Amino acid sequence: MPKKAFTLFPVIICLVLCCCKSQTEDNTLFEKFQDPAADARPMVRWWWNGNCVEATEIKRELAVMKEAGIGGVEINSIAMPPHAQKTDAKPLQWAGEEWINRVKIASEEARKLDMITDLIVGSGWPFGGQFLKEDETMQRLGIKRMDVKANTSVNIDLDTFLSFKSQHTPGTVKIKETSDVELLSAKLIPVQINSPEEIIDITGEVKNSHLVYQVNAMDYVLVFVYNERNFKSVYHGSPGADGPIMDHYKTDAVRAYLNRLKAIEKETGLTLSDLIRALFCDSIELGGSNWTDDMKEKFIEQNGYDITPWLPFVIQPAGQENRYETTRELAETVRRVQYDYYNTIIKVFLERFTTEFQNFCTENNVLCRYQAYGIPYYMGLFQGNMIPDIPESNNWIYSWGKNEAIPAEYTWNRTHGYMLWNKAASAAAHINGKSITSSEAMTNTSGVFRTSLETLKQSDDMNFITGINHSVLHGYNYSPPEAGFPGWMRYGAYFSEQNTWWKYFRNWTDYNARLSSVFQNSKPEVDIAVLGRLRDYWGEVGPSRAFLNDKPWYYACLWEPISNLGSSCDYIHQPVLETATIKGELLICGEMSYKAVILTEVESLTPEAAKKLDAFAEAGGKVIFVGKKPHRSLSYKNAEKNDAEVADAVGNILETGNGFLIDAPGENDDFIAWTRKLMEETALQSQVNINHPKSHLFCMKQSRGEQEVYFFANSDRKKGVSFDATFQAGNKIPYLWIPASGERFKLVFSEKNKLQIQLKALESALIVFENADIDVREYEFTTPVAETSNLLTNWEVKFEHINGSVFYEEMDQLIDFKDAASEAIKTFAGTVTYSTQLENSDEVKFINLTEVNEAVSELLVNGKNVGIRWYGNHSYNVDGFMDEGTNNVEIKLTTTLANYCRSLTDNPTAQAWAGRYKSPFSAGLEGVELGN
Repeated sequence: MPKKAFTLFPVIICLVLCCCKSQTEDNTLFEKFQDPAADARPMVRWWWNGNCVEATEIKRELAVMKEAGIGGVEINSIAMPPHAQKTDAKPLQWAGEEWINRVKIASEEARKLDMITDLIVGSGWPFGGQFLKEDETMQRLGIKRMDVKANTSVNIDLDTFLSFKSQHTPGTVKIKETSDVELLSAKLIPVQINSPEEIIDITGEVKNSHLVYQVNAMDYVLVFVYNERNFKSVYHGSPGADGPIMDHYKTDAVRAYLNRLKAIEKETGLTLSDLIRALFCDSIELGGSNWTDDMKEKFIEQNGYDITPWLPFVIQPAGQENRYETTRELAETVRRVQYDYYNTIIKVFLERFTTEFQNFCTENNVLCRYQAYGIPYYMGLFQGNMIPDIPESNNWIYSWGKNEAIPAEYTWNRTHGYMLWNKAASAAAHINGKSITSSEAMTNTSGVFRTSLETLKQSDDMNFITGINHSVLHGYNYSPPEAGFPGWMRYGAYFSEQNTWWKYFRNWTDYNARLSSVFQNSKPEVDIAVLGRLRDYWGEVGPSRAFLNDKPWYYACLWEPISNLGSSCDYIHQPVLETATIKGELLICGEMSYKAVILTEVESLTPEAAKKLDAFAEAGGKVIFVGKKPHRSLSYKNAEKNDAEVADAVGNILETGNGFLIDAPGENDDFIAWTRKLMEETALQSQVNINHPKSHLFCMKQSRGEQEVYFFANSDRKKGVSFDATFQAGNKIPYLWIPASGERFKLVFSEKNKLQIQLKALESALIVFENADIDVREYEFTTPVAETSNLLTNWEVKFEHINGSVFYEEMDQLIDFKDAASEAIKTFAGTVTYSTQLENSDEVKFINLTEVNEAVSELLVNGKNVGIRWYGNHSYNVDGFMDEGTNNVEIKLTTTLANYCRSLTDNPTAQAWAGRYKSPFSAGLEGVELGN
């Protein structure tokens, strides 16, 4: 049988390789694909700006969102933006009677519309409020150092020396300008210290906040350890939930805070579960909080020794280095003690906050949605994701810069870490068998009015590839009509009915929902686990997220070449290894089975994790050490014994024949080639064999019963990709499911279990291998246009501005609007209609728009709509639309808002977000080609 190349052309295309389940079963996967439930549809974070919300407007906005294909809302009380236009609506107090009434109205109206409602706890982030008592506010141990020369006198006024300006986001409510500071200790540490016994404790020399001391004949570092309160306020807290941040290490404080939501039940007579699906906790941004009243006792209980003498060494303020010149032996001890310190802090946090939050949700029959990432520390990124019902990640767009050109191939800011967060959240959901992994999707602070539907699709596909299966969009602003244009805006990609492309938005929401429905209702098939050096960093630099995100450089992005080569990986942590079991040659972690574990420059393991890897290798599993092999344990207690156990286990692993030590890749190496060599040297077989892997071609696999689901995504906006994909499909039959339309077609192999696939720019593919021979049409593959010619003609151009104005121009050539002489064109936003007459003397079959600058396009020929394109190649098959002789051609192009909003210099809201754009962006149609 000859090979066939197919291009997935109709608007969105996805291949799903699946084996279909019995048609007697209710709600088959295909039925769920055709008609996604509300919780598979994208939700929005619904910012209730200033809590200035009214019943009529709540209902209007819900209807708008429903019409656009949105499946639910997360009610998110937030401070009114400082640049917002004032209206007569009054601000409501969070958890007050009127606010509760609005929550009830919103929930009941959403239910009528078959939409779901979630509710953020508190307002902004993290939990806090002016109602907190002093002993309920968070604490932070800090250090301040100064060099002291031998034989000098120290004379310090500590009220001045230890006075710190509170860290508050502009617009937040702060209790006082400076934080409250309590001195815990003052110690002289020799510049070159050999033993803790050399430290001189001079805390007792502090009298009335004044330190006077005569130093002996040595050089020292004078180190003050202090405890700080009221150093940070809730980010953008709305009325009633603004002010100081709660101590997240106190169970009683956490429970008291959560119980404030019980006022909803008291006021409405309804349970929380009658009104909402889930309670939500935003990112964990505690400003480096690292202490609570009984932390010393908890540390002793967990580790068997007192942390207090070691505090000057182990406190690692974010963005600073706290290191001392010392012996190798003492440095090693400090590293272990520091590991114990941060391990204890994170355990207490997860027990008293995250678990308590989940318990509260469970007790009240609602789900727990939780974001485990944050700044400046990861407060248990991997363990935290294991606790909630719905682990939630975050993906950013425009993280590369405000005015930089958008890369054609998908790229992400690795130092920021958000795609690593995706992998941490999805791995936890996979292991725990959770059906939903959500993402705060399209987070956007630099390109608010630049955002296009094409950008949404590119980011969305990569979310799916990394294991996310539900989008919570960032976000939809509560903004009444009287707030004008662009209205009230807190953040986001401007999901608003006032956006130019809103009328096309349903194209994306339907696409997203069908894929989400498939992925939520099938099981991920992941064969490789990746373990990073997170716990090494706890001992070296603390739980600072910057190191884990970017060091070693390849850790956070290793999932990319693994996916490029046709496999998938989960990012795991050591406690998962410790509790794993072994079945045959597989490592069983909860619901997942891995055939290999890759450790990226990990130096330290717990004995339990090391022994489990040893047993896995003995059973035939692959254990791959990249760059380094583990050689030590982590904790201070029983260090020598534990080191020996780790070293013995690693030695055994390498002797089994299933353990490998592989050189780390260089930053300039071909990452795909390095990964392919690693897989070849360790005899790891890909889930699907891709003959010509590319850095912009990604793959993932899922299954449901006998069905196998493969999702392919071409992440490049400009380039297509052709490849052969060979599957281990037995005698199953492949079908193509089209997320844009809900259709399915039969596919034909070019060879046994081989499909020759061609994806155009930014196309994706969902293929299904089924046992059943379903009576559907074979997919009619399109042939790429071999030869094209530029269309040179005169155009009548109609400009329909988003502001309601209309004007006309004649063009003898197409231009980039940013280069136009006319200011009206240069600053245009809205829909442009290009009209011309075309003589069909050469049997034209294709009209290609060569550059639309991220616009949405529509093509009409002789008044008939040929179609819509909103991403990638804007190529139209006009066979059957063109008449002989003269044809009327209309091309409608809908631009983004960026250039218009940039021009609104007298509009404070527009300038708050677009004023940062230094120059106009490319816009408009720049070329048209004809193909036969």
